[in-house]
Amino acid sequence: MTNIVFEQIAEDAANCQQLACLRAHVDGRGDLAEGLLTSAIAKAHEDGRSDDVFVAHCLMLLATVRERKGMGRQVEAHYSGALRIYDLNYGTGHPVVTELALYIYQHYSF
Repeated sequence: MTNIVFEQIAEDAANCQQLACLRAHVDGRGDLAEGLLTSAIAKAHEDGRSDDVFVAHCLMLLATVRERKGMGRQVEAHYSGALRIYDLNYGTGHPVVTELALYIYQHYSF
């Protein structure tokens, strides 16, 4: 998977209670996490925070939950959305952006 991305999520979760809770649900109860993540993303969009790193983190966590359910290629849009937001906020050379771009290329470019 994308270790650097999930390390960044863990680091940011230390300063964001909502992200910490969402991450805990992904690790423990994926069935509950999917709905919570979808709601968190929708709320961020409503609040005009569509390009916030929080949304990218939620997209990554949602992709993780859905991959565990066997959704496969359908999660590519989540990864691509997260990559766009990370690139916008961190810049192209950031390790999070580089690692996620490589992951998408290796798993979804064919």
